[in-house]
Amino acid sequence: SLLNGMQRLEEQFDYLLIDTAAGIADSVIHFVLAAERALLVISPDPTSLTDAFALTRILKRNNYGGKLHALVNMADSLESARKVYQRFAQAVHKYMQVDIDWFGHVSADRAVVTSVRLQHPVILVQPDAPASRCFHALAQELLPRGCGAVFSFAIRGTRAQGRKLIESLNLFSHLANVGDAKSL
Repeated sequence: SLLNGMQRLEEQFDYLLIDTAAGIADSVIHFVLAAERALLVISPDPTSLTDAFALTRILKRNNYGGKLHALVNMADSLESARKVYQRFAQAVHKYMQVDIDWFGHVSADRAVVTSVRLQHPVILVQPDAPASRCFHALAQELLPRGCGAVFSFAIRGTRAQGRKLIESLNLFSHLANVGDAKSL
């Protein structure tokens, strides 16, 4: 099954990030229950908070033993993100006696809209944009000592130019994974 496959991957990697759909579908519940840590992405929007509250209630009902964290998306500022988090965390604690830790925030930023339209990560499209700085801070939070032996970079240009670069390197080999090059 998929969950068994994930458990095998767990032996190879420190972190396995799974981006589930919003809401409380069975697939979402199963993925989160299998996770050691869950990051609830909330926004100031009431439906987002209601969905996250419902998910937390189901996790409690299913005796979720992992750690819950909250990330506030589309925040006007760090201060407003903290207020959204505090309201949410207090409500969850009051009604369910469940603690949710602060993980961080992502600023509301037009650069994200542009990057989605271009289908490129915001951190590559506009590295100095507020949202990009937030993503960098989140990466630092998750991996405070850096990313270890992983070296990654982005290539600007055409697919042919990227292929030419990868094929010209002696340390790297192009693998069958989509858009992936790994040292061998």
